[in-house]
Amino acid sequence: MDKDYDQIIVNPVPIYMGAFPITVQPPAPVVINLCGDRTFDPAWGQIVLAMPMRDSPRPEDLPEREQLEHFLAAVHIFTRREPSYWHCLAGLNRCALALSAYLHLFWGMPISE
Repeated sequence: MDKDYDQIIVNPVPIYMGAFPITVQPPAPVVINLCGDRTFDPAWGQIVLAMPMRDSPRPEDLPEREQLEHFLAAVHIFTRREPSYWHCLAGLNRCALALSAYLHLFWGMPISE
């Protein structure tokens, strides 16, 4: 099996991050989709939560802080007890931004980590 993701352990819940899996089923029951333009095979049985974000270095293209925090609060309902897979198209910018904000807001991790 190809490894298309990186694993982050937040005790006790595993979090995976990576690019959209084209041939590999995501390794978690909860999927956080940050590109918004892909779907998952319903046979896989994942819960998919999506917030389309533009992949851009321009601050004006980022979501408003309140919008991102509201989305992450909804995500936390599902991810606080279940493994989750966070992805955007390339697995670099959007999922890293959202996951960093999530770990800081809901798991108390310093941004520097």
